[in-house]
Amino acid sequence: MKDKIAPVKNVLRLAELGESLKDRGIRTPGIGVVYGETGFGKSTALTWYGVRQVRAVYVRAFQVWTPMTMLETIAGELDISPQRSLVHTLHAIVRELVTQDRMLIVDEADYLVDKKALLNTLRDLHDNSTMPLILVGMADFVKKLKSRIDQRQFAGRVAFELEFKPLDLADTTLLAEQLLNDGITVHPELLAKLHAACEGSTRLVCVGLQRIESLAIKKGLKKVTVNDWGDRPLHMMEVGNRATRIATNDLRA
Repeated sequence: MKDKIAPVKNVLRLAELGESLKDRGIRTPGIGVVYGETGFGKSTALTWYGVRQVRAVYVRAFQVWTPMTMLETIAGELDISPQRSLVHTLHAIVRELVTQDRMLIVDEADYLVDKKALLNTLRDLHDNSTMPLILVGMADFVKKLKSRIDQRQFAGRVAFELEFKPLDLADTTLLAEQLLNDGITVHPELLAKLHAACEGSTRLVCVGLQRIESLAIKKGLKKVTVNDWGDRPLHMMEVGNRATRIATNDLRA
C-alpha cells in the first residue's frame, strides 16, 4: 500500500483547527486538545500535520516523565542541550520555540493529567513563548482535565477540543482509493463489509485494505469483490471475535 495520509474528515478538521491556533491573536489561548478512542488515527494525523506540514516539535509522553525529563526530551527535539537547571532549560526552550516558530505537540497526554507539575510546566512554555500547544490523548483525558479543580488554569487556556470520531463509509472508501496500489480497487459491497467489520477504526481499515491488496496481488485481481474475498477475516480482531463465537457455539451444542 502507499505510504501517505488520506484526507479523511478527522485529518481535515485537525488541519483546520491547527491553523486556527497558528493564526490566532496573541492574547488568545493557543492550546488545543485532541482526543478519541485508540485506533482512530490520532497519532498518525498529528505526526502528518505537525511534523510534515508545520514542523512542529512532536514528543510522546511517558509515565516516568518528570518536569526535567520532559524538558530534556523537548530540548532534544529542538537540537539544544539541557541547561544546568530546570528554569534555565525552560527559558532555552522558550527562546528556541519562538526563534524557530515551532508548534509543540505532546502525544499520550493521558500520562500528564494527574501530574500537576508537568501540565504547569507545559503551561509555562505556552504562556512564555505564545507558540501553539496541542495535547493528544484518550477521551478520559479531557474529562479529567475538566474535572480537576487544580487544573482550571490550564483548562482555561484550551482554545479547542477535537474528538476523533469513527470513520464513516465515505472515509473508508477514500482510504481505499488513496492507499491501495495503482490498478487495484475494491467493490463497494466489500468496502461496506470492511467498514462494518472495523467499526470506524482507521487502524483496522488499513489492516483490512492491506489484506485485500495482498489477495489481489496473489490472485492477479484488479478489482476484489465479496465473492473473491469469501469468508476470510478482514483483521485480527475479527479472527478473535470469530474464535469466540465458535467456542461459544461449541459450548452450547
